[in-house]
Amino acid sequence: MHLGAQPEKSVAAVKPEPTVKILVAHRQLYPGEVLRAEDLADQTVPVSFRSVSTVLSEQRRDLAGTLLRVGLPKGAQIRADDVVRPGEGGFLAALLSPGMRGVSLSVDPASAADGLIWPGDYVDVILIPASVGSTTSAGHNAASQTILQNVRVVATDQNVIRGKNPALSNQTARNAVLELSSDNARKLALAQKIGRIVLALRSLIHPDEKPSVSDITWNEDIFDGSPSTEPAADVSKPPGRETMQVFNGLQEAPHAH
Repeated sequence: MHLGAQPEKSVAAVKPEPTVKILVAHRQLYPGEVLRAEDLADQTVPVSFRSVSTVLSEQRRDLAGTLLRVGLPKGAQIRADDVVRPGEGGFLAALLSPGMRGVSLSVDPASAADGLIWPGDYVDVILIPASVGSTTSAGHNAASQTILQNVRVVATDQNVIRGKNPALSNQTARNAVLELSSDNARKLALAQKIGRIVLALRSLIHPDEKPSVSDITWNEDIFDGSPSTEPAADVSKPPGRETMQVFNGLQEAPHAH
């Protein structure tokens, strides 16, 4: 035996972890969308990476036509409890957050942003009391109030889909279902008896803002002789020729100034 000899080490063969094909979102998906084949993508992952409720690729056909309850970023695993199938009880209720209520209200073309409000959008609810709805004179005590802010639209008419169907894009909603707390649901029900309801489409810049009540706007605020001002322009910008887009009905015309 040689003194410098080293014992041989046995190297155990490392078996590769079994894999499985799952379904993931092929693009950004929004709550209320009906899933189509092109919305889904296959992804091979280790078995340990797959959660218990993740849908397998072989179940792709089962997801076609199901309603998505939650928003999913591109590449996210699709779980069985993320969708609801047509005909199942609670198809619309599945879109509501826990503890929330779905309240329906009638809207007219002007009060629903002329068909631009879709399920999944957020709106402010403005009340114009019927007793002052036709008053425009500064001598009368007219007012409007934003009674609810940052309210999610669950459905419009019979649509719960945030769609891009050209056949539906020009249709104006006559009814909307809003997601509200129990207290705000009662408030909206009473407001519909008091006067006209207007829905104002919100920006998505501040998604975390919670529903609340804002100040009242009186007719004196409109007829006080002092025009409202917008934020000051950037004085560092060199003067130049600018173009303003003017929308007149369905026409759009550029005006230079």
